[in-house]
Amino acid sequence: MQEDLIPVIATGGIMDGRGLVAALVLGAQDANAFMKRWDASGVKPLPFPTQNTVTRDIRNAASRQNNAEYMSLLGRTRY
Repeated sequence: MQEDLIPVIATGGIMDGRGLVAALVLGAQDANAFMKRWDASGVKPLPFPTQNTVTRDIRNAASRQNNAEYMSLLGRTRY
């Protein structure tokens, strides 16, 4: 019998060691893969005020549609 493999992808919300451990316990192979690639790219993240500005239209549209998935895009963690 072949074992079905379901990938576990940890995205966002990993703000500290507890979040990293939680992702790994839930089956993520490498919860830091994105950050490793980002760091290697040399591209610096935008500062918070700029991130807030560039996501404003997305958040406003989500609010009008009552779509909580896109209302808050920065630093959220869901359990």
